[in-house]
Amino acid sequence: MFGRNVLRALAGRGSRWLDGVRRSEHQLTLLLSLLIGTLVGLTIVAFILLTGHLSARMYPADAPAWRRLFVPVVGSLVSAFLLVRYFPLARGSGIPQTKFALFVGDGVIGLRTVVGKFVCCCTTLASGIALGREGPSVHIGAGLASLIGQRIGLSEARIKELIPLGGSAALAAAFNTPIAGVLFALEEIVGDLHAPILGGAVVSSATAWMILHAFLGDEPLFHVAGYQLVHPSELAIYAVLGVVGGVASAGFVKLLLWMRRGFLARPGRWAWLSPVAGGLMVGVLGFFVPEVLGVGYDYIERTLNGEVVLQVVVLLALLKSVATATCYASGNAGGIFGPSLFIGAMIGATVGAIAHALLPGSTALPGAYAVVGMGTAFAGIVRTPLTSVIMIFELTRDYTIIVPLMISNLLAYYVSHRLQRVPIYEALALQEGIHLPSGDHRGGARSGTVSQAIRPIPPAAGPNCTVADALAATQGSALEAWPVVAPDGFAGLLPAPALRDASDNGLGDAKVHALDRLDHATPAMTQMHLHPDHGLPLALERIHASGVRLLPVVSRANVRELLGLVSLADVVDALGVTARAEAAPRSLTFGELRLDAPSLATTVGIILAAVAALAAADTWLVRADRAQNRADARRNFEAGLKLEVGGDPKGAVHRFQGAVGLARGERTYRVALARAELSSDRVEEAQAALTDVLRQHHTDGEANLLMARASARRGAGEDAMAYYHRALYGHWPNDAAAHRAEVRFEVIDLLARRGPSRELLAELLLLEQSTEDPAIDRRIADLYLRAGAPDRSLDAWRRISRASPRDPAAYVGMGEAHLARHQYRAAAASFRTALRLDPRNERAQQHLALSDDVTALDPTGRGLSARTRYERSIALLALVRQELRECRPASADAARALPPVDEPADRDAAAERNLDEAERLWRTRQAGCPDSPASEKLALVLSAVSP
Repeated sequence: MFGRNVLRALAGRGSRWLDGVRRSEHQLTLLLSLLIGTLVGLTIVAFILLTGHLSARMYPADAPAWRRLFVPVVGSLVSAFLLVRYFPLARGSGIPQTKFALFVGDGVIGLRTVVGKFVCCCTTLASGIALGREGPSVHIGAGLASLIGQRIGLSEARIKELIPLGGSAALAAAFNTPIAGVLFALEEIVGDLHAPILGGAVVSSATAWMILHAFLGDEPLFHVAGYQLVHPSELAIYAVLGVVGGVASAGFVKLLLWMRRGFLARPGRWAWLSPVAGGLMVGVLGFFVPEVLGVGYDYIERTLNGEVVLQVVVLLALLKSVATATCYASGNAGGIFGPSLFIGAMIGATVGAIAHALLPGSTALPGAYAVVGMGTAFAGIVRTPLTSVIMIFELTRDYTIIVPLMISNLLAYYVSHRLQRVPIYEALALQEGIHLPSGDHRGGARSGTVSQAIRPIPPAAGPNCTVADALAATQGSALEAWPVVAPDGFAGLLPAPALRDASDNGLGDAKVHALDRLDHATPAMTQMHLHPDHGLPLALERIHASGVRLLPVVSRANVRELLGLVSLADVVDALGVTARAEAAPRSLTFGELRLDAPSLATTVGIILAAVAALAAADTWLVRADRAQNRADARRNFEAGLKLEVGGDPKGAVHRFQGAVGLARGERTYRVALARAELSSDRVEEAQAALTDVLRQHHTDGEANLLMARASARRGAGEDAMAYYHRALYGHWPNDAAAHRAEVRFEVIDLLARRGPSRELLAELLLLEQSTEDPAIDRRIADLYLRAGAPDRSLDAWRRISRASPRDPAAYVGMGEAHLARHQYRAAAASFRTALRLDPRNERAQQHLALSDDVTALDPTGRGLSARTRYERSIALLALVRQELRECRPASADAARALPPVDEPADRDAAAERNLDEAERLWRTRQAGCPDSPASEKLALVLSAVSP
């Protein structure tokens, strides 16, 4: 009983709150925006997940090639049956249909159309048809908003205000671009950036975006490297890209419209078979070039990150244009947003590859041009330059090349407009006989519309109207022209003087619509017209241009349907009314509900139930999708590891990219991708992948190590050292000590390449103190020698030999340390010990021979007589001159004769002179001469002679 009372109390409070919402238009606006954003967001998430789930089933990993030919044909055939039999209004992208509902169809989009668009697009897109999901998403979102408005009982004008809200929410969820969603709704759907629905569009877009993030996470559609403008002159190349993109955009639009005219001209009985032409075209192309299938977002990302082969991107730009144009023109359900990004990325990569090949020092990599190319094609094809700039920024979250993007987009928009005057969506509507408002003639709401000045059609007007009837109706009225209505619809206006001339010539009984066909000098009927949503200033312009003070108002859906007339006086009066209305305070809100509207509480309950059902369905789809993605990503990862171990890093890169695309947040896959890219010499791409990892896991040891290697390879030694130290003290999930030792070895190796230094010795000392591994001790002993510390190297090798007295490598190391200390006899003894333990040790054999040669030639040995020292100095000088003669035969020093052996009385002084001469000639020889078999021996001897 208590629970029932609580429920009743809550229900009563909820009902009273909803009644308050009904009375407060601002609260109603906010509530509807939130409901639309939530419902649309959940629906689009389901659309994305279901399409991906079906696509994974149709194209499983390692699917045979015949699927690429068979599946698109079957998918388009199934979609064609559904479109013809059940959902005739679900064809195409949905943007023209959305604008038709807004400007012509009283804001009404039926439930069947919404369901049909959802089902048919899932079928076609999952089967690999070369169309996108974003345009259909906008139509679905607008349809849901219209359905909510119809259910609540809003007036037609207020339902129209909801349509852009649904469109902005849908695009925000489909592209993960909340700002671009709002801009597109205003710039393209409404055609007025100052439209009063801005606030509601922002709320609905943000709500849908939050729904998307709640289910699919915070990931941009594309991950790209941090490109930037390399040189100011590069802006000229981006301008060239804008021109090329504009020409290509206009060519694509013309191709699509030309093909669509051909399909529309076919008999209606073939309508169910037309979409199969698009499926067959994609299947044939996809059989040979799989990248043509679907939207191709994965290949776009690979291109954006530098994986560009000039011939491939040129081919893909052409094939994708043909495939998309065929699929759309043949009547498949799907949009052109995604394909336009693909085409633009390929065009940009083409221009970038050519520019970088010609000017490598002053241009960015082709991936930067591919990023700009996406916005260029979008601006040229869709004709929304502002939306395209913001959209590319949101898709990539890369702000560094925003200025080149703006320049290229503006030029593409201008060139495309010059070559193809009518924007694509208006041209598509015109092919259907629908006149959508153009960009030049929108936005009349603030100054009033023709609908406020329209006057009814005269009762006498009709197909049976005679000249006498028309003349009688015009006499005594303000009509200066007569609307001529033929049996097939409105034909034009006939000036009143022409009626009088016809009556005076005995044609009073003739039908008015037949006057132009009579052999009579009757002036031609004027065809200039207006639509109800045209602005009043435009009406004034057209009345003045027509030379007639009266113009017909016709339907956008059928220009042969006369809705009324507008005269100059009507427009002037309406402008006065509008001015008075604007002077008074007014509220741009949703207006009052109709009295026969269903209960708002019931409607909200139905919507909340739909939201709960969609949320449950999305949750299940997310779980299923993540499980499938995890399994597929794991398979790709394991295949990549096998290729990497097998010595095929480029093949491993493709597999790891697949794993990253399926499980973007998985750190292991992204690190593996960066490792394989480094092995493939794709340093910048590896750094881009590692930057993403370190942004979330800044203490990741392996990622910092790979970033250090990438920095070292690019010559950024200081950056490399910083990343190496982060790797030393970073997090390693297992075998941390071994990994840190490996990192320190790489640090030591980097320092060793710079030459001996205190920093290098300090690193070796730290490494020696932190390890007890015999293998690492051997490497440390060897590195001490490279660091210029032979004493420490000798001590380390002695410790190793005491621990492993029968290890020949320890005695070889001791011998090399003795050589570096000029202790040649001790070195020879160590090498002989190593050879007793391992007679085949080539290293010991070579170094023993070297030690014996140096010992026999060294004039500084202990216990040598003056004569022996003098003789060795002459032999050393002779060898140095021989080396100099082989390197520089024309040298005067090389040709000089040697002193006789028994000549000097003071052999010690002569030996010193010979050694000084040998050192001088050796320095001369070392300046530009290559090493020889004798050079190592001479270097050792002379290093012992030098003080």
